Amino acid sequence: VLAEKPSTLHKARPVDDEERPVVFVARDRELATLKSTLDEARSGKGQLRFVIGGAGRGKTALVTEFARQAQEGNPDLLVASG
Repeated sequence: VLAEKPSTLHKARPVDDEERPVVFVARDRELATLKSTLDEARSGKGQLRFVIGGAGRGKTALVTEFARQAQEGNPDLLVASG
């Protein structure tokens, strides 16, 4: 992955349970879709996915939780966000 600013590539910071402001619930289907997409990309079938929805619908929370879970099983995985 190439990026103009190296600071845009990062590891999702582990969050202690005490620091977590909200509980992440009811997104099992969406998380499974993102995991499947990651599995396909790791097998050479990369693709682009957009997470869309209205303001306050949990897009950032979903992607942050997905990145956290994905990095637990793939410690060398880099996450780019913007």
